Amino acid sequence: MRCPLCSSDNIQALYSEENVPVFQNKVYSSIDSANNVTCGDLSLSFCRECGFVWNSAFNQELLEYDENYQNEQGFSERFQQHLTLVCDLISKEIRPGAHVKEIGCGKAKFLSMMEAREYQISGYDPAYEGEDPRIIKSYYPPLDYNCERDKADIIILRHVLEHIPEPMDFLRNIALANDYNGLLYIEVPDFNWIVEHNALQDIFYEHSNYFTLSVLKNKFPDFVSSGLLFGGQYCFIIIKLESLRNDLHTTQTMIDTPKLEFDKYITMWKEVLEPKRNIYIWGAGAKGATFLRLIDPDGSLISGVIDINPKKQKHLIAKTGHKIFSQNDLNQLTPDGIIIMNGNYLKEIIATLKNESKIPIYVLGESILPVNI
Repeated sequence: MRCPLCSSDNIQALYSEENVPVFQNKVYSSIDSANNVTCGDLSLSFCRECGFVWNSAFNQELLEYDENYQNEQGFSERFQQHLTLVCDLISKEIRPGAHVKEIGCGKAKFLSMMEAREYQISGYDPAYEGEDPRIIKSYYPPLDYNCERDKADIIILRHVLEHIPEPMDFLRNIALANDYNGLLYIEVPDFNWIVEHNALQDIFYEHSNYFTLSVLKNKFPDFVSSGLLFGGQYCFIIIKLESLRNDLHTTQTMIDTPKLEFDKYITMWKEVLEPKRNIYIWGAGAKGATFLRLIDPDGSLISGVIDINPKKQKHLIAKTGHKIFSQNDLNQLTPDGIIIMNGNYLKEIIATLKNESKIPIYVLGESILPVNI
């Protein structure tokens, strides 16, 4: 086995798990549909020469994105702030009037923000739900792709590259389709943050790849800009598509293997939850679905899930069958505690709680004690 990023054979096994739902951002209308989801295996491998991590058991054929895939985070004011920051980063590199193309644009929230800044926009996503003709409901590039008509000044990959099993081939195809002109913005979760916070809830089947900022900078040494975002959970890099014309050499560095303590983390949370009676988690996204699957697979420890996305509410989490409620249901639910899946949303959630401000709040990745409000 060789590293998909640098072709090294200095590989070490890192983490494995069997029978994992392939989608964490799909929700279901019945127990039967939630239980009978497509599953695959996780087998994370680590390259000691470039630091890249990937799922060597990943099977792309198990994944089929459609309108039932719900990963829209734009309902959150905190995430809108993040998108604004990304708009600012891109606006520093290209002038208004330029063409911004986003691959994997979701519901096109980010593109609408760029259009408001007077940029031309286009996008691709098979899960797109709108009717804008500039957004193609397809993977990129579609079979009838016309590169002459669709060249962009910058191509955006926000949380896409971690889903691609052969990332370098994918990037080279993008560069070729754009005639090696313009820029490429890549944003992905940062694996260093996962390791530092022992964030087992950030390991998903959908993510065939796991990058760090240092891995990206090492792979693209002539980058235009780079950095960490969203409290260090994400990293980004902006590169010239021209740099993908030739094979990119990765420096050999012999990196120490990350230390994961997921089993210890699972045991810890189960012990915290055992004496509780009416605990809910906040966040029905991939983090929440993964946390429930590992901590409470039979639904005996956690009563349900709170989420502000109306398209997730009244539905069920894959495999575990936990029901998803609206934040407006809190008066009736009367929780004894709430576990927040992402600390970036803590202030926003506390503001939402209002009259329920005395509810104990826990934050994943922080102390297992309630936070002070």
